[in-house]
Amino acid sequence: HDEALANYQAGLGIDPDHPETLVNLGIAREEEAALEEAEALYARALAVRPRDPDILNHLASVRLSRGDTAGAMETIRRSLAIRETPRARKLFVELARHFNWSGGGDDEIRHLMVRALTEPWDRPGALAQACARLIRSHPTIGPLVMRADAAWPSRLSLAQLLGGAGFEPLAEDALLLALLVSAPNADIALERFLTMLRGAMMRELAGNGDAGAPAQAFAAALAQQCFINDYVFLPGKDELAEVARAAETAAGIATPMQLLLVAAYVPLHTLAQAERLLERSWPAPVEAVLTQQLREPFQERRLRADIPRLTGIEDPVSRRVQNQYEENPYPRWVRPAPETSGTLGNFLGSKFPLARFERRAGRAGQDILIAGCGTGQRSIAVARRFGASHMLAVDLSLASLGYARRKSEALGLTIAYAQADILELERDLDGRQFDLIESLGVLHHLADPWAGWHALLSLLRPGGFMMLGLYSEMARRPVRAARTRIPERGFGGGADDIRSFRQHLIQNGGPRTYASILESEDFFSLSACRDLLFHVQEQCMNLAEIGGFIQSHNLRLLGFELDDAVLAAYRKRFPQDMAATDMACWESFEADHPGLFGGMYIFWVQKPSGGI
Repeated sequence: HDEALANYQAGLGIDPDHPETLVNLGIAREEEAALEEAEALYARALAVRPRDPDILNHLASVRLSRGDTAGAMETIRRSLAIRETPRARKLFVELARHFNWSGGGDDEIRHLMVRALTEPWDRPGALAQACARLIRSHPTIGPLVMRADAAWPSRLSLAQLLGGAGFEPLAEDALLLALLVSAPNADIALERFLTMLRGAMMRELAGNGDAGAPAQAFAAALAQQCFINDYVFLPGKDELAEVARAAETAAGIATPMQLLLVAAYVPLHTLAQAERLLERSWPAPVEAVLTQQLREPFQERRLRADIPRLTGIEDPVSRRVQNQYEENPYPRWVRPAPETSGTLGNFLGSKFPLARFERRAGRAGQDILIAGCGTGQRSIAVARRFGASHMLAVDLSLASLGYARRKSEALGLTIAYAQADILELERDLDGRQFDLIESLGVLHHLADPWAGWHALLSLLRPGGFMMLGLYSEMARRPVRAARTRIPERGFGGGADDIRSFRQHLIQNGGPRTYASILESEDFFSLSACRDLLFHVQEQCMNLAEIGGFIQSHNLRLLGFELDDAVLAAYRKRFPQDMAATDMACWESFEADHPGLFGGMYIFWVQKPSGGI
């Protein structure tokens, strides 16, 4: 590294305006956490090549790391206007997550946000909070949202909620509609507005045979949102009787608006004689809801019927966990994040450029195991990056596997899915081993997570890599505190209890104690909130325990999955550990930043070719 720095400096002595040298020196200085100097070097390179999107991307990234979100946003917008690169799109999403919108954002920003959600440029859920902030800053819709938020828990009428403007502003706002059909809303004020609006529509429009096209378009988007968030909105008592009456006739004589409103409270595939709905001709907004709530669930039932069972599920804890995910497959997602293809070695070399690990000639990391694939988000992401031809993805829950298989087939991916308990896999795979094993957010739901980790290591080929996600004891403190309140307040674990407890936390939790929960994506859908706060089995770990396991099993830590800004702050604090793999340093850093890991350590290790 020092030699590289010296050579770059020597190069600038020959040509002080050589853009490639300026950029490479900027990258080297950025790796050393010298962010101001890196920014100055990128700015010099940009002065030579003002329309180079790669230089603009570097400049935007370092400005974000320095906390200059306004400067970074202006820079990335310039980059996107010249050429839309994958990195520029990714940086726009990261910036949007940290940006404070004012005045509703300009038309270009709102258009970019719609595209980022729907194409998508990243996982749509990552943009949910940013989209809600932008929607709340809209000059027409924002005041409506804040009026509902101020009135809560009182329920307002349609006239009070819409202020005489009708449904046109909602139905014409592309960003609001894109959010509703792409990811669970992740904003409390917007949730209250949508909850009130749903109730007012049920009371006032369910019997209206012709509520108008704008109302119908919005009702269809709202129904899709409610399905995506597993009906997490808390209904008023007067609404449930209306829903029950409407649901009784929905499969027979329902008008489009009646059907859409029922679909905003209960999934259509659970209605009696639901198949009859597919025999009728419906407007396009209703057809979209029928696909989401009838055709796709029916397809999942067919697909999971022939998913192979690799192992039995005999462990009592595994059976309890299985039952939870059969009832609430998690997460319910709509669109996958984009992935670029490549080899495992090149991917890890780019992600952890200063880490030392073995590269094995002749192997591209083709044998892959996703241990606990859930609804398929991660198995699909890994398959699109490294290929699916030699992948096995297993999970306890057939409901989750059916969802995963439907999503995979829709994307043209042939992934081998199977039901299995990872504790039993070694015995039933006949000696098969893998170059890459991923188990994200799984082991801490076992009775003995360390036994589960050891079981997976036995399936990892020498020289292979493993990506794990384990709950952080420190970052999960607010969650553990919230979980103690559940029995204290008399809540059980059913859907109604989850809805009610969420409202209890919002009203009485205290912003400091539970801020990380109230701001978590997982708080805003019922299945995810059950996973977050009501899980039947979980354990938390700390870095000392993880480091001890890594050392005792002769594993090599490559690094943690963290934002660039976090890594830059870490390297500034610990310049002696530029590879960011010293567990003792990370323990100190986490002690100063308790929520650093967002509840879960996500990290990579390698099993040496000499074995354990």
